[in-house]
Amino acid sequence: MSVEAAQPLPLRFDAGNPPFMSEQQGVAVGFYPLLLEAAARRAGVAVELRAMPWVRVVREVDDGLSCAVGVYSTPARRSRWAFSEPFFKDQILVLGLPGRELPPVREVKDLVGLRVGVVRGWAYGELQEKVERLDRLESTYDDQLFQSLQAGKSDVVLALQHAAQHTLERLGMEARILAVLAEQDVHIACPKRAPFVPQMQRLSQVLRVWKRDGTMARMAGQSLGPAVKPSR
Repeated sequence: MSVEAAQPLPLRFDAGNPPFMSEQQGVAVGFYPLLLEAAARRAGVAVELRAMPWVRVVREVDDGLSCAVGVYSTPARRSRWAFSEPFFKDQILVLGLPGRELPPVREVKDLVGLRVGVVRGWAYGELQEKVERLDRLESTYDDQLFQSLQAGKSDVVLALQHAAQHTLERLGMEARILAVLAEQDVHIACPKRAPFVPQMQRLSQVLRVWKRDGTMARMAGQSLGPAVKPSR
């Protein structure tokens, strides 16, 4: 199918969430950009990919300018944005430094009384309302998140499984998993109007087929590697 000669669908990605999505020399790179670019070719949808800080990604969707990739659904967001079918699933981890005494963590309420590092602008799915009540230290990117943990500015951090592994290896750090708080579905989110929604639905149809036939799992394995957990 040939790509339509139409206004490209603007897709925005987090510039600092490798290996899922990041920015290198002005180009959006990582698993999500590769996946969506390939899906767009298959669907015949022209796209324009760009990576930027997540706060700006969210603002562009709110302003009706573009779609965001790698988004969790929350009630507040569903009232404002149109969502694709889920195309991937993240694990949200709580991580702390080895050797540091911390209370047992099984759910968000166990983090009360701790300083919790989070990514600025991220919404943690159905956990969001509970996370907002915590004492939070916000960072723009994952490397800053873990550097703040190492410096003692936070007691624990919330991070995604593959992203945590990637960042810890790059920084030469070790961390231990205190809990897997949740598994969250990942979506594309767009303004609730044409031409965004029809084009998003065409991408979603391709992603649905790729989930079913194993194409997405193969691409994820090539881009993300095995889900090796940080040391406990």
